[in-house]
Amino acid sequence: MVIRQLAFLALAVVLLACDPTHPVRIVNTTQQQVVLYEDARSLGVSRTLGPGADVTLNWMYDSSQADETPLREVRATTISGALLFCHRYTYGELRTNGWQILIRERDVQCG
Repeated sequence: MVIRQLAFLALAVVLLACDPTHPVRIVNTTQQQVVLYEDARSLGVSRTLGPGADVTLNWMYDSSQADETPLREVRATTISGALLFCHRYTYGELRTNGWQILIRERDVQCG
């Protein structure tokens, strides 16, 4: 019994020490298939979303950072590579949006 309690306590300490994650739902509101880059810093990592399709991903974030701190830059391109969507999201903005991102055509807000 004591060993089980110690194991549970050790697990709780490890989990509390980690940065938290939160599910983020990304919805393709366009009428075309898009290539989604959930973090523009790693443009080699992508997934394809069909028209109206969505995906829910667990994103890690540093809960000690301010709401204005950039969390991720999300991009979507056409299958041929034309940029359709780009937005740099902050922790506060995602929280305000209900942890949901809507991919829209010609919504490019990144430099």
